[in-house]
Amino acid sequence: MASMTGTSGVGQLGAAFDRYVTSLREAWTRTDVAKRADACRRAMEVLLAGDDPEWAAAVQRVASGERKVELYRDPDHGFIQMAHQYRPGHGSPPHGHGDRGWVVYGVQLGRVEIATYRPTGADPPLRVERAEVLAAGEARAYLPGEMHSTRMVAGEGAAGTAVVLRMLSEDLSKLDRLHYDWRDVADRT
Repeated sequence: MASMTGTSGVGQLGAAFDRYVTSLREAWTRTDVAKRADACRRAMEVLLAGDDPEWAAAVQRVASGERKVELYRDPDHGFIQMAHQYRPGHGSPPHGHGDRGWVVYGVQLGRVEIATYRPTGADPPLRVERAEVLAAGEARAYLPGEMHSTRMVAGEGAAGTAVVLRMLSEDLSKLDRLHYDWRDVADRT
């Protein structure tokens, strides 16, 4: 499968990445979205914990290159695997992926805080439900309707850079998604 990933801009991704994609494709046999997302999360954690030298080299190229790279787009199931370089100060305001889109975030290098939110029914419309810091090797799934934000934890990673994997259940740009501003959070710190 490495030939399918050759357009990623980071070169060959290695046998570990190929096994990861195979696991993602197998996850699509599950009809329950939560079980499918959890299978994808577990597969990502295996990739993050691996020691494939080609994958490690690809991660270093992401850390020193483009801020966002599409690594793989599945021709049958439509899921997309992205790699993101987070630099100091990076943060994405609260957002959701519509009523059917979902994501799995995993940290390959550095640390990233991910907060989830619940609606308040008031102004401002959101309140922090929980915030957790994901370290290298950890992954979490965010299901349809789960509002979340990401923020790089300062001083982590190589030269202050984090590398985050983001597996998208589908092309999220084609979905009606919710986007908020930081002013929309009642207890923002």
